[in-house]
Amino acid sequence: MNNGPLEAPLALPFNELWYLVPLFVAICLVFGATRHERWGPILFHSVQNARWIALFVLVVFGILFAVSWVL
Repeated sequence: MNNGPLEAPLALPFNELWYLVPLFVAICLVFGATRHERWGPILFHSVQNARWIALFVLVVFGILFAVSWVL
């Protein structure tokens, strides 16, 4: 029996995570552009937002990882 289609979903989440990178950059740039009009402050504000978003995602990941480890 061929189990090829059953193995494909295992690789799917890793490929879909690449969509997170441009989405992350776009969110940070758009949010920075709503506050400023010049590129210098936009990029500075975007980097600050990127740090906060990345920290938030890592904290949520850490909490979910710890909960899954206990269960």
